[in-house]
Order: sequence, then C-alpha cells, then structure tokens
Amino acid sequence: MKTPNYSFSKSNAFYGLGVFLLLLTSLSCNQTEKTPNEEANLAEDHIELSEIQFEAVQLQTGGFMEDIFNESVHSNGYFEVPPENKVVISSYFGGRVKELKLLPGNKVTKNQDLFTLENPEFIKLQEEYLSAKGQIKNLKAEFDRQADLLKEHFSSEKSFLKSELDFQQTVLRMESIGKQLLLMNIDPDQLTPSNMRSTIAVKAPISGYVSSIKTVKGSNLAASQEAMTIVNADELHLELFIFEKDIEHVKEGQAIDFFLQNDPQTTYQAEVHLINKSIDKELRTINVHADIYKDSIQSHFFPGLYVEAFIQTKTIRSMALPKEAIAELDGNNFVLKLMEHDNGKYTFEKSEVILGESNTKNVQILNAEQFDSQSQFLLKGTFQLIAE
Repeated sequence: MKTPNYSFSKSNAFYGLGVFLLLLTSLSCNQTEKTPNEEANLAEDHIELSEIQFEAVQLQTGGFMEDIFNESVHSNGYFEVPPENKVVISSYFGGRVKELKLLPGNKVTKNQDLFTLENPEFIKLQEEYLSAKGQIKNLKAEFDRQADLLKEHFSSEKSFLKSELDFQQTVLRMESIGKQLLLMNIDPDQLTPSNMRSTIAVKAPISGYVSSIKTVKGSNLAASQEAMTIVNADELHLELFIFEKDIEHVKEGQAIDFFLQNDPQTTYQAEVHLINKSIDKELRTINVHADIYKDSIQSHFFPGLYVEAFIQTKTIRSMALPKEAIAELDGNNFVLKLMEHDNGKYTFEKSEVILGESNTKNVQILNAEQFDSQSQFLLKGTFQLIAE
C-alpha cells in the first residue's frame, strides 16, 4: 500500500507569508547585530528568533500528539455511468438528414425530436399500408361470401381457401407495414392519404445530454449508422483501477476519498460497491466500481473525467504534528525542533521527518521515535523560516 499525503499542501504552509516575513524583517532590523564569531557559531540548520519576534507573529511550540489516521490504497480512475444510461442513436431507416439543431453538451428529454430524415421511400411504405388497409374490407367480404356459399354447396372449397388466403395475407402485410411505420414514429391508425410525409423524426429514448454527434445536416445516414450518443449522468459512479498487489486490502463497503486532477485540494467521498473478478493481463489492474455519496455529486462531474482516489483500508493511531509545522523543500519534509529557549531567544534545529497519512488537520510522522518524547516543535510558520 502506498502512504499518501493527499490532504497536505504547500498552500497551508504559506499562512500569512507576506505579513510573517515583513514582521520578521522589520523586527530583526531592531535587534543587536551578531558579531562574526556569533554568526559562525550558529549552524546552517539552526534558526534563532528573539522573544519579540516570536510573540509578534504569534508563533507557538508543541509536541507530538496522538491522532487517528486511515491507511489507504491509492488508485486512479474516472467517472462512468451504467450501460443503460448511455445510448447510441441511429435509425432503422436510411435517409438524408434534413433537420439537426443540436450540439454536443445540449440537454435533451425523453421523446424529444433529435433530428429528421427525408426519404421518398417513406411515402411508398405509407402508400402500401393504406393500399393494404383499403383491400381488407373487400377481401373480408369476399371471404365471408365464399364461406356462406360453401355451406350451401354453391361454391367449391378451392375458391373458399383462395379467398381466405388472400384475406389473411393482406392482413399480415398491413400489420407488418404498420409496425414499420411505428418504428418511424408514424401512427398507422392516424394515417390518411392527406397526411403522408417523406420525413420522419428520430426521438430521444432517454433524457440526458448529447455527448457526441457524428452526422451533419444534408448528409446521407444509412440504416443503423451511428448519428449521436446521449448520456444520462444522473447515476454517476467511479471506475477505479487497483494494482493486483493492493487488491487484497480492498473490500466492499470501504470509504473512499477522491479528487479531480485539476483541484486536488477539494476531496469528495464514495464507497466501494463492487470488485471485478477479472484482471487486466497487460496493466495487472482490477476494476473497482464505487458509488458516489449523494452530497458529493457536483454539477461539473461528467463521464470520462479523471480522478485520483484513496480507498481507506485500515484505521490506525499514530504520532502526528499539525500540517503547518511541516515544510517541504526539494522533495524532503522538515520540522523546526526547539533546541533552547533562554536569554530571551528561541533556537530551533531543522530536522527531517517522514510523513505518512494525513487528515484534515494533522500529518502522521513515521519517524517520531527518532525524537525525544518531550521534544517541542514550531507549530506554524515553519516553511517561511526555513525558506527565508
């Protein structure tokens, strides 16, 4: 498992940087200048402050504290929607795109017209339906007449069977064409010679937003050719990728903290819902499906957006210091340990620390045992003093 420090940032270290440095600079001008010998005696990794400087910027010292942290597994992933919430739009019938007024990102509602197709064959199909419908009445009458004649032995069985076949085939053809018209969003029951049309509207099967468009007005769209994609983002979840070495620590129901790549300071919450049982043979990763807590869902979340996540696998108690007590320089982390407080001055020593987990306020110190249990540290302003 990786030991992340995803909540710690340099922005916390820059607390009051301008005011802090201004006060230290102005106050130091009023102090008695050190002799060359005194300067030589002060090691490079030691920092000295006067009592006046220390109190003027309201600095504080304190020791290690015990705090609760969550061990976690680091993973990457993206937002996704269930398969039923993503629909590829095409038409059962080919034609020329006549009307298309949507753009990617536009919201659509279920049964809304997305675009229209024009094709003379649409009229021909409607004509065939009306023709078959018109024949039904006469064919039914002939079928009934032949049935009566057969009973009275005035007609042959062959004539009766032919009338029956003609009637049934015409009914079948009318019903078949009627179902095709329904696929065109044309109501066959309302169809008349006066309202036949050469255009049909392709409607949205779900509500959502248009994520892509692959056709343009005036182009010829073949039957079943992809025209656009609609996504309903109401049921967003996370698809995370866990390396096989970490999967043994991941369990359903575990809490997750995640953040967007462009905003690592803002964390959101989710929960492990499902762990895939197959592994990617090339990447050696396993997919984990996570449900996002409702109060974490934001309007700027959308499918495909990259996230980083930390799955909380274990709760631990450990020695810690406030985040503002830590200064990161050149990839290493330091604290200022109080060495002496005497004769109206504070002397601090720069000491390297190894960071572990973090929470909203504190950072786990993995090498706390290297310090005396009574050690005191500067609790804020560390970065400014070390970098000065």
